[in-house]
Amino acid sequence: MRDITEVQRIEIAQTKTLLDYVLRVEKEMGERAWRILSDQALERRRGWLNSNLQNLALDGPPPRKAYRLFFEFYLKMNLAEVPIIFEDDKRIVWKSYNFCSMLEACKELGIRSRKVCRHSEESLHLLGMALHPHLRFARNYEHIRPYQDSCMESFYLESEYDEKTVFVF
Repeated sequence: MRDITEVQRIEIAQTKTLLDYVLRVEKEMGERAWRILSDQALERRRGWLNSNLQNLALDGPPPRKAYRLFFEFYLKMNLAEVPIIFEDDKRIVWKSYNFCSMLEACKELGIRSRKVCRHSEESLHLLGMALHPHLRFARNYEHIRPYQDSCMESFYLESEYDEKTVFVF
């Protein structure tokens, strides 16, 4: 992994504080604590979509649009860090190699990333559905960091695939 910048260190520290809090609250509230975290992410992304979606020039099939919307416009990432490994008009699959404060915080706190990342999916469904009512997000939990070198993820049309078949090429 490349060197972590000072800004990324701050992001990791903030994410660790948030996760530590959710874990403590989970002892009292159970899974509802994670629901609150997910709802916060939903509201943040909903607000961004409401302010920005109409101003973006997105072309191509819905899965490609969602990929660009999330990585290029929302996260402002270099797309080389999330190379596409399969694409057609109904799905796009990529591997994420990018910096992820959630992953780094999970590693430092000894939390399974599979558990934490599941709670982020609803806000990614929201991004997809903003472009097409049947566009969904999926993450391959058999191919996720730190257990693999990357996270394999997809936007897909649910009328054509499901969370299992989307990763079969």
